[in-house]
Formats: sequence, C-alpha cells, structure tokens
Amino acid sequence: MNLFNTTLGILIAFFFYHSDIGNHYILHSNSNHEVIVATINGEPVFLSELSRQFNRNPIYDSGSSIREQLQDFLPAYVFYRLKLLEGIEAGFQSDEELLTEFRTFAREAAYGYWLDNTIKENIINTFKNRMAAERKAFHILTELPSNASAIETETAFRRMLEARDELLSGTDPEEVNLKFSSSRNGVPMGGSLPWITAGRTVQEFENALFDLEEGEISMPVRSQFGYHIIFLEKIRERSPERMVSHIFFQPVEDDSVKKRVDQAYRALADGEDWNSVAELYSMDSASATRGGNIGWVGYGMQFPEPFVDVVMQTRIGEPYSEPMEMEYGYHIIRIDSVRTFENDGQLNEYVLHQLERLQRLSPGHDEVYSHIRELGNLKIHENIRSKILSEPETGISFLMDYHDDVIITYFGEDIPVNRFIEFLEISNQTEKINETIFDEFITELVRESLIWATNQYFPEYQASMSEFLDGLIVFKVNEEFIWNPEKMDRVKLEQFYLENINRYQLDHNYTYYRFSSVSDSTITEAYEALNNGEIPENIENRFPGIQVLSNSTRNPNSTAYSILANLNPGDISKIESSGSLKYFYYLVEVEEPRSMTFDEAFYRVANDYQPIREEAYLKKLMDKYQVELYPENI
Repeated sequence: MNLFNTTLGILIAFFFYHSDIGNHYILHSNSNHEVIVATINGEPVFLSELSRQFNRNPIYDSGSSIREQLQDFLPAYVFYRLKLLEGIEAGFQSDEELLTEFRTFAREAAYGYWLDNTIKENIINTFKNRMAAERKAFHILTELPSNASAIETETAFRRMLEARDELLSGTDPEEVNLKFSSSRNGVPMGGSLPWITAGRTVQEFENALFDLEEGEISMPVRSQFGYHIIFLEKIRERSPERMVSHIFFQPVEDDSVKKRVDQAYRALADGEDWNSVAELYSMDSASATRGGNIGWVGYGMQFPEPFVDVVMQTRIGEPYSEPMEMEYGYHIIRIDSVRTFENDGQLNEYVLHQLERLQRLSPGHDEVYSHIRELGNLKIHENIRSKILSEPETGISFLMDYHDDVIITYFGEDIPVNRFIEFLEISNQTEKINETIFDEFITELVRESLIWATNQYFPEYQASMSEFLDGLIVFKVNEEFIWNPEKMDRVKLEQFYLENINRYQLDHNYTYYRFSSVSDSTITEAYEALNNGEIPENIENRFPGIQVLSNSTRNPNSTAYSILANLNPGDISKIESSGSLKYFYYLVEVEEPRSMTFDEAFYRVANDYQPIREEAYLKKLMDKYQVELYPENI
C-alpha cells in the first residue's frame, strides 16, 4: 500500500467497480426467484433493487399505493441507470474536476464515519476509565507561544529533553524545576501539582499524564502553555466529589474572629438552624445567603488542596465539623452529599455533560488522525530519525545517504526515507529538518491513508462513496447532454421559439431617473429645479445630498414601474416617501411592448425546451441499451 497514493488507488478501485455496470447492479440479487421489472441490454433489474433505491429517498403519496408509486418510480430509476452508463462510456469517471469534488467529499465523509462510529465512543469510554483514578504529578514547564518559530520550538524541545535526562539520572525534581522551568516573578512555573483526574487539566497534558505508569517520566508534551516534562509520582482510586456547605471566618489581627467562630459553633451545638447560623456568622458573602453552599468539591478543582483534604477526611453523616483553621481562615464544614451514580445511565449522562462542558465532543481531524495512526501501529525507526534530525545541514541533499533506509512502519508497510524526501520536495522545505517538519510528514502519511483505512474498517463507507460517485457522473451527464444550453441544437431551439413566440414578450420598458434624499428641503429644491427646466444630469452637482439613479425597468411588480406607467416622457412624479427617504421619478422615454429576439430569449427558450430534449435523450438511450420495462410485474 503506497500511502501517498491511496486516494488515487481507491478511486481506481471505484472505477473498476463501475466498469461492468450490469453486474454492479445485480450483485445483491441473483436468485432465479427474483421479480424482474426491467432489462437493460438483456441484464435484469430486479424488484428488490428498485424497492431498495425507492426506500432510500421515499416520497410517499397518500393518494396512491406503494405499488403505484414503485411503478411511477421505475422509469426514473432506469433513466438514472442509463445516464450512468452513458457517463462511464464518456469517461466522466476520469474527469479531473469531478474527481477533485469526489476526493473532497470522500475525505470529509471519512472523518464523519470515524467520529460517529469510533472516536466519540472512545472519548466517552476513555473519560469514564480515567475518572476512576487520581494522579499526583510533578512537571517541568518551559513557556512557548503558539506562534513560535520552528527554531524556537526545536530549542524548547531539546531543553526539555535535557530536563528529562536529569530527572532520569536521579536529580531532585525541585532542582530540575528551578533550572529548566520558565519563571514568573522569580517563581518556577513547574512543580508539584494537585491530585488530577479526568477533565481537570488541558487535554494534551491529561492524555500524556494518563499514558504514564507510576514513577514514569514523559517525553516533552506540547500544550497551550508550552512544553512539559511530566513525572507521575502516585496513582490512587478517585475520591468522589462532595457537595459542601461551609461557614467561613476570615482572620483579623485581633482575636475577635476566634470568638465569632466559637459563637457560631455554640449556636449550632444549641440546635440552631444551619442556614440561619451561616447567614448570621459566615464572612463568605457569596454563599452565606444560600446556606453556605459552595458546590461540589474535589481534587483538581478550584479549591486549595489542603481544603479538599479536610473535606475528604470529614466523616459522612456528621451534622457539621468542628471549626478548622486553615491558611485563609476558619471553616465549619457540612457534607451535604457525595457524588454517586446509581446506574450506567446516570454515569453516562454525567460524562456526556462533562465532555460537552469541556468541548471535547466535537473532535477535529487531529483526533481522527491519532486514532488511525494507532490502528496502523505507526512505528518510527528512531535510529534513522535521530541521524536525520542531528544533521547540521539545511536542505535535503544529505538525505540521499539514507535514501533506502526505513524510517517508518505503518499498517505493515516499510516507508523509506525516499518518501520523506518526496514530501519535502512537494512542500518546498528549505529549513533545517526539525521535529516539527517530521511531525508534519507523519500527519501527511496518516491523512493520505484516511480513505483507505475507512474502507478497511467500514465496508458500508465504500458502498456509500460508490453511490456518491454514481451521482456525480449522472449529474455531469445532465450538465453535458441535457441542461447545457450551449450544446443544444440551435435550429431546433429556434423552431421551438418561433412556434411559441407568445411566451417571449417584453412589456413596456421605462427609462428613468430617480432622485432621492433624506433632506426635505433638498429634495424640494431639486424637484422645483427640474420643473423649472434644469436638465437631470446637472441635479447631482447642483444639490449636495441628492442621489441620482439612472435606470430602466420592464418589471410590472416594481415600485418604479407602477409610478412610471402613469407618466409621459418628460413628466415628473410627485415626491414619495419610504421611511426617512424622499424620492421622485423623471421619465425619459418609453419603449412599447414587443417580442423578444431569439438571442434575447435564448436561455428562456432553452429552459422551456429542456423537457423535450430530455425526453428525446431518454428515447435515444432506451433504444441504444435495448430497455424493456415491466411495470405490471410490480
């Protein structure tokens, strides 16, 4: 399989599939017991095939039976088949414009198949599996803007490789963080992270984190923040989120806040209502009036980890906790509920809600590429890749030394460096070959395998694309042999025109000026000037703010026509209003009704003649392909 030519290959396969059009349409119905409803060149068209095509886009008529509707559908379907035969005979399946449209549609349809049948389901299942655990990680982060140059990207990547090497050699992570991470206000941007579960961080980071085993260190990971090196320290079972209410006390310099805490706690102990105590004592104004409720609390959310630790350690069933002093003040906590799922339906509903909130249920092409790459077990031969990336030369001439070496294995095919050279030549790469360029090559390999892979995993896709290609061929037949006025017999068209001359009449044609303005005084002055003999061509220059339109109309439904029909040449209409706009007309001349010339009426004549031409074309094809119809067998 040559992955750079898979699109062409699949198209050739389609063409071959269509080369014996008679067999193509009876593959699914070869029983001697089938009902024959037509023959084309002696080949039968079966009732089952006709019914299948009818049911694809049924147009039900409540006034007739299905049998009657199928009988009406039979000639149209046979005509479609005949046009398809004509198109293939004309070689339309090799028309480059048609193939370009087909390739575009086939590729977009392939994305849809993967997204709807595999990718979205995988996203949901992956999220559910990740939800079951929490991960504790340490990371090194070097900032990198999204528009960084290839050189900046390569530099950052190599710096992260150095950081990884130091971690692998046993250097203390804090030292590595201090040395390699970008900093803000003198503080390294990397470091220890809170416990993380699914949906708590950007997707690139999450994907890399959940691919690691405990104690493993990642390769550089690119996210919107830059490059990360992730060290997975621990994995544990997830702590279910808890719905929490609290009474909060912000510390002050004196000990008055401690007295306030004691008063609130004593009030609760004396049996006072929680909501009343929260409203009276809590210094968290945002939650005090709603019983102190702060929503769901869990690891990796917006709450400080020490606070989450306390929440998770608070025993369920207690009416409230003892006052606890923390970094930002004192809390009395109440656990209102624990997030649980009674069945898979509830869990799936929660997962879908989270994925929609995170905007992860509308994956793009990259997710499809990633999945196909995984299915194809794409393996990079690192020894060759490293040699190429370490070469100091720019350009591609040095790659000839590795011409036949295998650089990638994908879907069982060994891909040599020569294919990489072809990619570089096509994309006009002149920079030093770097990680980004190599990644683009891999993406192109996967993109070119898309249609081939979709056919392998979704047999119905090929049938669907085959039908779409049929439709394109038939459409081109219609354009070339039926719809195109320029290819119609002009002698027959002119004869049709003369026989139906009454269809092609022109109404009065009024040539006029329209004067308009939003100013009452300006429009009045212009009106008076015209009445006093000023010529229309001078009005726009004499009166700033006047707009002058010179035009003509034959349209009886237009506003201008209805006004002009009551004027004589040289007459001026009264001033009219449309919103704030004031306007009037000056009639220049009137052309009397007449018949259109053949050239003037050409496209209207062609449109009117088209059904006659189509009927003649059908008769020609019926004779050419020896068609027989048997509607009585339906």
